[in-house]
Formats: sequence, C-alpha cells, structure tokens
Amino acid sequence: MQNKNAEKTNLLAPKLTIKKLVLAYTLLSILLFVLGDKIIFSLSMDNQTLFILQSMKNCLLILLSAAGLYYLLNLYTKTFLEVSAELQQCNLALSQNITVQQQNIEKLNQLSLYDKTTGLTNRTFFELQLERLQDTRDFPVGVIVCDAEYLKLPSDIVNHAKALSSTISLLKKSFTAAVSISRIGSSEFIIFFKNTSLRQMQSAADALQESEAVYNKANPALPINISMGLAISEKPDSKLQELFYQADYAMYCDKTNRSKEARELFLQAILIILQEHDTTARDHFANMQQLIEKFARACGLSAQTIQELKWLATFHDIGKIGIPHQILSKQGRLTPEELSEIKKHSSIGYKIARVTPSLMPIADLINKHHEWWNGQGYPLGLKEEQIPLECRLLSIVEAFDTMTSDHPYRSAMPVSNALQEIEKCAGTQFDPDLAKKFLELMQ
Repeated sequence: MQNKNAEKTNLLAPKLTIKKLVLAYTLLSILLFVLGDKIIFSLSMDNQTLFILQSMKNCLLILLSAAGLYYLLNLYTKTFLEVSAELQQCNLALSQNITVQQQNIEKLNQLSLYDKTTGLTNRTFFELQLERLQDTRDFPVGVIVCDAEYLKLPSDIVNHAKALSSTISLLKKSFTAAVSISRIGSSEFIIFFKNTSLRQMQSAADALQESEAVYNKANPALPINISMGLAISEKPDSKLQELFYQADYAMYCDKTNRSKEARELFLQAILIILQEHDTTARDHFANMQQLIEKFARACGLSAQTIQELKWLATFHDIGKIGIPHQILSKQGRLTPEELSEIKKHSSIGYKIARVTPSLMPIADLINKHHEWWNGQGYPLGLKEEQIPLECRLLSIVEAFDTMTSDHPYRSAMPVSNALQEIEKCAGTQFDPDLAKKFLELMQ
C-alpha cells in the first residue's frame, strides 16, 4: 500500500512543480509591474541611478515575458503535437478499418459469386451473366448445360471429391473457348459462349465426350457419366432465360438416351470395386450364375425368374464393399465381433441397391438372402415361406459354392462332403424340399 502511494506521489510531483513555477512566475510579474516603479523611486538617489534601475526593470520584464511566451509556446506545441499524433493514429486506424471492410466486401462478393468447393462461378453469377449478356452485342450467344452422374455409394467407398474434381478438369479441358463455367447444382454445370457458332459448340461437346470415354477407361472403378444439352441464340432480342431452358431440356433428353449406358457403366464399376475388395468374388459370381440357372430350370421356374436369379447371384454380396478388407481377407477363423461385422453386408447391399436403379428390383432379395428356414438367419429373422423363393434357392447354391471353393481361411472341401452338409442342414438352414431337389440334381 505504501509503495502504491509512493508511486502515486512520484507521478504527481512533476505536475505540482510546474504549478508552483507558474504561480511564482505570475506573482513575480505582478509585483514587478505594480510595485516596480515605487521601489525604483525609493532606491534612486539621482537620475543616473533611476535610469539604470528603470532599464533593469524593463529588461527583467522583457525576460519574464519571453520566458512566459516560451513556456506557453512550448506547452501548446506539445499539445498540438500530441493531438496531431492522435489524429494520425486515428487516420491510420480508420484507413486500416476501411481496408478490412473492403477486404470483407470482396470476400462476400467472392462467396456470393463463386462456389466454395470448386472455385467455379455459381448460380448467382450465372443469373447476373444472363442479365449482362441480354444487352451484349457479342451475338451469337450459346449455352451448354451439363449434368454429371457418379456412383451413389458411401464416401468411404467412393471418392466423390475426386470424381467432382475430375469432372471439372474434363470441362475446363474441353470448353477452352467458353466465357465461363458455372456450377449451378451439386453436379450441374452451365457453360457460356459469346461470338460463337453451333458448329464450335458441338465440337466442344464432342471433345468432352471423347475425354470422358478416355477417363472412364482409365478409371473403371470411379466412372463419370456427363449428359449435355446445348442451345444458341443469334438474335439480341431473344430472351436468354429461354435459351437456358432449351439447353436444360436438351440435357434431360440426352440423359434419358444415355440411361442404359450409364447403368451398365455403374454396375461394372460396382463389380470392379467388389472384386478389388473381395479377391474371391469373381470366381464366386461366375460359379453361382451357372449353378443357379441349372437349379432354377430343374425347379421349373420361368425365364424371367431365372434371369432375376442370375442377376441376384451376381450382386447378392454387393454389401461386402462396406466390410473392412482385413476381415474379408483374414487367414483363420473369424472372431464373434468380425462375424457380426460380416453379417451387416446384407443390409449394406440393400441400401446400395435401393439407390442404384438397375438393382432396385432385387434390393429386397439382397437383404433377405441369408435368412434361414428355421428363422435363425439374418438380418430379419424370417422363416419358412416368409423367405422369398429366390432367396431360398440362392442360399443352397451359395452354401454349396462356398464349401467347394478355396478361401483365405480354409481350402475347398470335396463335393460329396458339401452335399452331405446340405442334406444335414435341410429343415434348419435350407428349405427341405428345395434341398432335396438340389441333391437330386447334383447326384
């Protein structure tokens, strides 16, 4: 406490000293001015002494006035310099604030006109572009609308960011003469052309298709399907919004025409991913297709059902692409936790099939192909006739092929032993009537 009081006293000392000096200076000046002449007359003995004392008084007054003026000038100069410094600091802070505000405005403009993910211009920019181009003289004006399709699989299986990046690279490579490329949706893009021609735009569209084909050949597990539609306007009085609608409609027509090609492209990609994930999948699918067709014909099923069964035999294990590779390729017996993880593949496969148009008809069958006749299967615990016929057929064929094929955890067993196992599990795991027919077929 004493230290604080001492510091406070030290700070106040210079101010008190200045006040005392000013007070002394003021009193001295008043005394000299008021009483100076009286003192001089009282002390002067003759005119010469009077003159000398008067001169000394005047000099002293001049010195005091000069000292006072110097003090005042020094005081106000310091005040002026301090105020000037504060103003400079204020101006600097203000200019910095204005700079920051300008940068923020530029950032907001950037965010409002550019897509954050890709760096391309966005839909807002596209709409402003329409307004600007409406008054331009750079006709003909052309528009190409593109819609990119990718595999609809989880991001831990398919690298969606890479697919999007590859799409943008293809667009930039093909549309070098375009004024702008804007991303107007998650997978939709619009490309503007000025001073163009239908021939030039069609040439650019053809270049994109060629680049897409080259890319898909090099990346079969991550394919891209780009549908396109183009429109051109040669008259300045035409409405450019209508031009966009024309190109968008043409794109949807192209998408419809390419739908079969796209389905085959994506199904092939799914099989490639599954075969890369599960090394035994390729031979398993081929064996299953042959055996299920043979078994279905022996049961007297229709050609349509047989085709559906072959489709199911190919894609029934599609959900395994969501199972860790180290579990699928493990040498030796699986732990209970790993078995529980494996059992998830039916549900995962169902979800994948639900978002894949070509697989939607067999999505329910994929989900139920591991149900048991006695209700001890998974994932739903169905039993007997609750299980679809196709799943009951497939479970027998799959079990037989699994037992008679080599796996990382064991070697293939003889066919006779596999048939004995199916006979043993008839009525528990398998439909007893179908199991009997299968045994007759194989013997």
